[in-house]
Amino acid sequence: MVVAIPSSAGAAPLLPPSGKVFTGVAMGYELGDFIRRTGHKPSVWEQFVSFGQSAQWAINLADGRGTRLMLALTTAPSQDAPGTISPGRIATGHGDRWLVDLRQELGAFGEPVYLRFLGEMNNCHNAYAPLTCGGASRGASYSSQAFIKAWKRVAVIMRGTGADQINHELARLHEPKLRVHVDGLAPAEVAMVWTPMTGGSPMVASLDPGRFWPGSRWVDWIGTSFYSKFARFSWLSAYYSRFAARFHKPFMFAEWAMWDNGDPSFVSSVLSWTRQHSRTRMLVYNQGKRTDGPFRLTHFPAAQSALRHGLASSLFL
Repeated sequence: MVVAIPSSAGAAPLLPPSGKVFTGVAMGYELGDFIRRTGHKPSVWEQFVSFGQSAQWAINLADGRGTRLMLALTTAPSQDAPGTISPGRIATGHGDRWLVDLRQELGAFGEPVYLRFLGEMNNCHNAYAPLTCGGASRGASYSSQAFIKAWKRVAVIMRGTGADQINHELARLHEPKLRVHVDGLAPAEVAMVWTPMTGGSPMVASLDPGRFWPGSRWVDWIGTSFYSKFARFSWLSAYYSRFAARFHKPFMFAEWAMWDNGDPSFVSSVLSWTRQHSRTRMLVYNQGKRTDGPFRLTHFPAAQSALRHGLASSLFL
């Protein structure tokens, strides 16, 4: 069941039913381990896809398991790896061919998709962030202003109904028209997901999440990453108030997981925080790509038990 309540942008945020929370898993090529350990089949499967790479494998995985799909679009295969394109070049249309192809794939998929574009854009370890971890600027093409222009271009293409309509919207934004020919676009249910870190890495003013805010019209969901290794709930609550509550948007944990710290109270606290913050409508546990990776629940039996107990609640779909 989809409750398609229009956002201020005219798009559907693709919410769960009223009073419910979608659960999900990020990464990996199977869901069996998570299901066995939690007794819970996730509703959403998130995969990371780099510019220039086909997303069809991720679509096929979600389709085969009957889950919704979240695509985390990046410009590099991993953190601390070089990127293939800058936000500035995306903003001026140099990624149009790939974006239009992706939009066609999502239309053919025919199921709801959450598009997490350049998540953690204020994390220096990501190739598209404005600063290196040494504090050096990556240049104007990586600035927060370039990110916002790129975000809007991607949103226009993903929400678009055809070339004329897309080019009209781009002209209104004073951005270049499409660099590729578009014959037609099948309808697609795509929600745009904005997910900076609650504070920059490093914690400097130029990486404050507010600098990357594209405006309420362009965002369908607000989210962030949250791990037991850095469990700062005061920061999380302040971020929620500043963006999700202020702009009346649904909120998600786009990534959350156990990391080094295996205290099961972290799980209980995340689920309790979710109940106390009613705009939270999705929790995506990051199991990681490797079956023996650092976030896998096999390393944290007490947390696994707490999660199994917590997800048994009818709140979580």
